Amino acid sequence: MCRSYLAQRINWKVLPDIYSSDHLPILTKFMTRIGDTNTNKNHRWNLKAPNWTLFSDIIEEEITKIQHNDHPNIEHPVKMLTDIITSAAEISIGSFINHNKKPKVPWWNDEIKRAISNKKNALNTYKKKFTTSINIKTNASKIWNKIHSLKGLNRNQEIHISDAQGTTSSPEDVADKIGIYFQANFSNEIYKKEFIDGIKTSSENSPIISTINPKNSDQIDLNSSITFNEMETALNKCQRKSPGPDSIPYCFIINLGKIAKKLLLDIYNNIWHSGVISKEWKKGIIIPILKPGKNKHTTEGYRPITLLNTMTKIMEKIINLRLIWFLEKNEILSKEQSGFRHSRSTMDNLITIKTEIENAFKHKQILGMISLDITKAYDSVWRHRILSLLSKILTNGNMFKYITNFLKERQFQVKVSHTLSKTFNQENGIPQGSSLAVTLFLLAINEIVETIKVPVKANLFADDFNIYCRSNNLKTVQELLQIRANSLTDWSKKTGFSFSNLKSQNNQDIPHHNKIKTLGITFDSKLNWVPHLKNIRDSISQKLNIIKIISHTSWGGDSSSLLMIYKTLIRSKTDYGSILIKNAKTNHLNMIQTKLNTAIRLSIGGFKSSPIESIRNIANEIPSNLRREKLLLLYCARTKRNINNPANK
Repeated sequence: MCRSYLAQRINWKVLPDIYSSDHLPILTKFMTRIGDTNTNKNHRWNLKAPNWTLFSDIIEEEITKIQHNDHPNIEHPVKMLTDIITSAAEISIGSFINHNKKPKVPWWNDEIKRAISNKKNALNTYKKKFTTSINIKTNASKIWNKIHSLKGLNRNQEIHISDAQGTTSSPEDVADKIGIYFQANFSNEIYKKEFIDGIKTSSENSPIISTINPKNSDQIDLNSSITFNEMETALNKCQRKSPGPDSIPYCFIINLGKIAKKLLLDIYNNIWHSGVISKEWKKGIIIPILKPGKNKHTTEGYRPITLLNTMTKIMEKIINLRLIWFLEKNEILSKEQSGFRHSRSTMDNLITIKTEIENAFKHKQILGMISLDITKAYDSVWRHRILSLLSKILTNGNMFKYITNFLKERQFQVKVSHTLSKTFNQENGIPQGSSLAVTLFLLAINEIVETIKVPVKANLFADDFNIYCRSNNLKTVQELLQIRANSLTDWSKKTGFSFSNLKSQNNQDIPHHNKIKTLGITFDSKLNWVPHLKNIRDSISQKLNIIKIISHTSWGGDSSSLLMIYKTLIRSKTDYGSILIKNAKTNHLNMIQTKLNTAIRLSIGGFKSSPIESIRNIANEIPSNLRREKLLLLYCARTKRNINNPANK
């Protein structure tokens, strides 16, 4: 009906049926050019050609002018270093304001004409090479945004919130409304009254006392001063250019001189030994992100992404590496926990589940499984319980004091269209965006596995918890799972966590289904993988549209760019969990193989009649069955190195 290039300028969605009819209208919007509507301004650093030598020299000179005294208030040295870094950046790097709107000017001359010509040439070069920023972690929406930006198109990013008071689009009002909603998620409202009255209030009025020997060698190492090598190791793990609330990106810290890094290390050790963290370092900026499939006009439709100051995140990485070392060395974390641990992955849990299903088939048994979801897992973490758990494994030293201060008096602001809300307090939960918070969450949920007793088994990936058992009798399986589900309910009453889909909380039996999805993989009762393969087929069909669009443009048709997109968005989707489905029937696997072949053909510009073996050879792609074998061998080699991995059984 229309040319394919128009797809880049169209945004569409299916609306509900009207008046109970069987017709589903499709709303199609033709997107405007960038600058037609958006007038927001955004301050950014000019990191395309930074003068790091000048940047470092200015900071070194400014620091040498200052008398280095141990200031009793940590806020002073933190603010001083922050101001020195940002001032030096303004001189040596520079910044600009992204207006996002093309100004209409009544003047023109040859110099402007040449400048615009040079800009167009540079843009054409950029368009040809934009896929170099794509990797396996790049999601499809970001690539679509890149395509729209290259075409000069604008998706309206304004948020309109509708509630009982009416509809508002003012960024400040919207930010405040979303902030109020997020604050409620962090408040005592998320806990049940029985938990607050019966456990939380009384426990928090009791002091936490550690009985661990402070002269233990592990405790001494854990609480020793932070070293320069530790700081450099943490910096090597920092790559992002985006700044935190203090406008300082990681690259600024990485390019500091020796004197400046020594000052930063002194600040870290001052905080480490005093146990007092700067108030500015405990503030976060929350960016509201629309949840998939949710109503964008309600506050409930958004989830928080928190930005923290980069200097505090570096220190948190240092502390987190120490804590992880201690937890792993002393085998404190449950071996069933695979989330955010070295040499562990979701595949460990999935392989374990598949093995149990195959054993059930082998012994002609029935296997039942419950996949549990914790409601607002991070937000509902009871801080006092974390400290209580830490007191059983840590002495009352620097580590314990730092984490205690880290968890209290947290604050945040919501940012909408470059406008900040008022400041809100975070009463409960742990801060998102912090590497240390992830480890503390693993510790908070660690005891959940202990509630599961044989013959019921369990595995855990962060807060994704599965329990399962097998028997010759279906009723036995249901009863055993129901008993364990009830024990989980008792555990949640003591910890403050709650399960969103655990029906036993209302004294109801858990319903039976023939398929279940966990960690991105759909298991079916026959283990023929048809439901899962259909999900993959539908997913890569949508991503295939990206290759179709780019392959028909004047700026994106080279095969190397298209093959990179194919490997990033499509092949990576079929790779995940492919070692599980390697024995699926060929006709079932063909559901996704056809899509893969189409993607390769479009990427290399082949004809529809081109033989599959030929296009694979040109694209340097091995057959899918051999790739599954390769991935399985790599997984086995990695897993065998970890004797505590349950998948080894």
